[in-house]
Amino acid sequence: AERFSVPKMATDVQAALEDPEIDVIDICVGNRFHEPVAVAAAQAGKHVFCEKPLANSVAEAERMVAAVERAGVVNAIGFNYRHLPASLTARELIQSGALGDIRHVRGLFAIDAQASPDAPWAWRFSLEEAGAGALGTLGSHNLDMARFLAGDFHSLTAQTVTLIKERRVPGTETMRQVDVDDVTGMLVRFANGATGVFETTWLAWGNKHHHSWEVNGSQGSLRFNSERMNELEWCDATEPRNRQGFRTLLMGPAFPEAGAFIHLPGMGMGYSDGMVIELKDFLAAIAEERPAGASFADGLAVSRITEAALRSGREGTWVQLP
Repeated sequence: AERFSVPKMATDVQAALEDPEIDVIDICVGNRFHEPVAVAAAQAGKHVFCEKPLANSVAEAERMVAAVERAGVVNAIGFNYRHLPASLTARELIQSGALGDIRHVRGLFAIDAQASPDAPWAWRFSLEEAGAGALGTLGSHNLDMARFLAGDFHSLTAQTVTLIKERRVPGTETMRQVDVDDVTGMLVRFANGATGVFETTWLAWGNKHHHSWEVNGSQGSLRFNSERMNELEWCDATEPRNRQGFRTLLMGPAFPEAGAFIHLPGMGMGYSDGMVIELKDFLAAIAEERPAGASFADGLAVSRITEAALRSGREGTWVQLP
């Protein structure tokens, strides 16, 4: 606030809710606090931006959606990857029919931040606090991107595994149980008939921020890796056989939202620039009195998928989505 001369802000929830000069509540607290803060903000007539995952359960997420819809406030969730120029370009290509009928979607979010058993216990290792482990923290992005590009899920079956079962509480010799997933694998059927395979892990050495996806259609394919976030790979299967293969589109001013950051293709933009695009969309939605690009309803959809995956992991069954 000091750096950018923000005229009014508050870090105390109640003070922010009661101040008529504060228009937006930005929810960056732990997952289990998302619902009470969001509902109170909506009731106070504040627009709400909430980090992902939206909530720890479908029931909580449904109450959050109901609250913002009842109040008529603009609401957005932090699915920042869908706002990247490469993601927006991919969606344009898919919706234009350039890939034909979507057949397969694959997604991987792998990091090594928790790969060492010496990584300390934190609230994200608690089911009560976080709702899910790697699946909620990382996989929610993969699931949202899959919906953004290929549409709603029909059903799924999942495997959820906890491999490091306890971790040391910081500053103590006490070991505390980990009761969330370290690794989740998922087979999916989409409503449009496509199939999907998704994996999420925070135990994969060497993967620093590997959020990747691939979409295969009847007329071509797209693929992306966030470790090379300024590149989108496209194979156009309508070209002659001796011209087919992935070609790399380097993000530049000709691509959606990239012009504010990149003057020439190949110069590159960064992770934080993508979040600027995300927040620009949210603020524009408020000014223009329209829905934000990624809303609480999108967060609810991902919460339903997450809850179904956790259920499938426990029961070893296929689960159909609403």
